[in-house]
This record gives sequence, structure tokens and C-alpha cells, in this order.
Amino acid sequence: MHDRDTVTTTRVSVDSAGLQATNSSTNPSLSSDGRYVAFQSDATNLVAGDNNGASDVFVHDRNTASTSRVSVDGGGQEVNSSSSYASISGDGTRVAFGSNASNLVPGDINGQRDVFVRDLSAGTTSRVNISSAGLQANNYSDAPAISADGRTVVFYSQASNLSPLANAGYYNVFARDLLLGVTSLISTDSERRIGASYSTSSPAVSADGTWVAFASDVSNWILQRGRNGPSQDVFLAQRLFQQQSTAVITADTPDPSVVGLAFPVVVSVTCPSAAPSDGQVRVQSSSGEFCIDSDGPVANAGAAEFSCVLTINSAGSRDLTAAFSLSQTHIDATSVIEFHSVQALPSLTIADVTQN
Repeated sequence: MHDRDTVTTTRVSVDSAGLQATNSSTNPSLSSDGRYVAFQSDATNLVAGDNNGASDVFVHDRNTASTSRVSVDGGGQEVNSSSSYASISGDGTRVAFGSNASNLVPGDINGQRDVFVRDLSAGTTSRVNISSAGLQANNYSDAPAISADGRTVVFYSQASNLSPLANAGYYNVFARDLLLGVTSLISTDSERRIGASYSTSSPAVSADGTWVAFASDVSNWILQRGRNGPSQDVFLAQRLFQQQSTAVITADTPDPSVVGLAFPVVVSVTCPSAAPSDGQVRVQSSSGEFCIDSDGPVANAGAAEFSCVLTINSAGSRDLTAAFSLSQTHIDATSVIEFHSVQALPSLTIADVTQN
């Protein structure tokens, strides 16, 4: 830690007695006033009882010279795997981090790297990379950044179930509002087109949580100045604190469908005031297939109608979920529209027409 006023440099990866760490320490994060420094370390001597043999996240208080471990469960117990990528709030009371541990919170059964927040004032640890409905992520999440006010945590994830609009298999950037308990997809263009990129990462968030920056090599977005080439760029998205959606979604599909054969899905969206005149609908199967209609709805007797064509690649039954997004001011409205059956292709019988 370098103090530019006093032109002094001090080491903060030490234990509470000032003894130096026995292994490497990296990735520091500072509180607004510089009092608290969060970092990750492989050292085992920064706190007593560090026996998990894994990298942990710590906070050093420069005023009291004390060091405490942050990557612990709600009872303060150490966890069973590594934790890293610390990010501390402006007042030093909340620290976000990524972890491979499965015992930071009860019921962690997804077998994935997750994102957590440790509230040092309340002594609680909570998981951040969950959907607005509380579903745990079905794929990898990491690299959190917490806003200075401690309300918003941004991170990247390959999970397809954190938002109905998430592009399955690709990396997306999400924001979790800790006050409202809402998770929203950030990495879209201004028309809410979803990025198709394997390298959307490195999110950063403004002090009040309204601006999110991230890097991506996405090439399918329509931007004000255009974009050419496959190189990675840095993007800035304005995030609005979202309200609950009041839209009601219904849909009609042929059921059953046949493996590998496209079928239409017609989605009707109504709101209390009037039918929406814009927006996007995404229909997704619980097995991962999806289709999108972002061309604008067709007005129909007080409801807006969207349609897209879906193809499912394996036989069996699964949920079909429709999500309607009108703007970033409201949480996406979602509805499980159908428990859909998919039949295998009928087998062909070839008659033997040869004659003796």
C-alpha cells in the first residue's frame, strides 16, 4: 500500500502481529478511504486455524493493523476450496469474491464456481450468482466487482438460468441488486440484443451501480458508431434500477412436436395499461434450445403477439419458458408456458420388393 501524501509504502499482506505471509498474495482491492484492503493469499499464517490448504480472501484494517479472513461461511468457519478475486465496498463492510467452495452457504449443490458477498458488519455470507427467483447458477461464475455503496455486484457467468435472456454456452455479464434481490443481464446492446461471445469478462461497476464496463469480442451488436473485426473491445452499459414487471404472458404451441423439426411458438403479452408496442420475447426449452422474436409485436385485441420458430433436438418432455423484456427499467417478465412433449422421428419400414 503506497500513501501518496506521506510518500510511504507499507505491506498489508501480514497477520495481525505484523508477521509476513508465508506464501504469495495478490489482487488487492481498496475501500474508499484506503483504510481497508481486501486481497487473496495462499499463505496459511495470516489468521489462526487456516488449515484448508487453499487460497483465501482476507481484509487488512490499516487503522487497527488487524487481518481477518473473509472467505468463511456464515458461522465464520473455513471452507473446503479456494477463493479469490476480492472486491471491497467503499465503506469496507462488504467484500465480494469468487470461490470453488461448496460449503460457504447451505444447499450449494451446483458443483460450480460461485460468487459470494461477505457482510463484515452482519457476519453473514451470501451467494450472489443466483437468479431473481433464487435458482443457483448452472455453470461457472467469477470475477465479481462490488459498487462503492455495497448494493450492486457485477460478475460474468456461463450460466443460462440467471436470466431468461442469457445466451446459453456463452459468457454474459450480470448485475445482482443486493437490496431488491434481483439479477439482471447487462451484456446486451442498446436494442437488447444478446452478445454471442466466449470472452465477455472483466466487469467493473461505478460507485452507485448505474454504470457497468466490461470487455468482449462480441461482433453481433448494433452500436452507434458501428463495429468491425473480431478484436476484443471495452463496452460501457448504463444500468437502471429495475421495477417489477406487470406483464402477463401466454403462449400457444403445437404439442407434441418431433425431434429436429421446427415448430412455431406464438406468445401473447398483455400489461395492465395497454398492449406493449415494443420489446423482445425469448422462448427457451429446459434442455437449452431457444428462439427469439425481437422484430416488434403484432397488435391483436389488446395483446401484443410475438412469434418465433423453435427446434428441439432430443425426445422427451421439458418445460418451455417465455421471457418478455420491454426495457431495462423493468425486470423481465417470465412464465413457464407449457410442459412440452417431443416425439422421436417415426421409424421407416422398407418393404422388400425383390422377386425371386
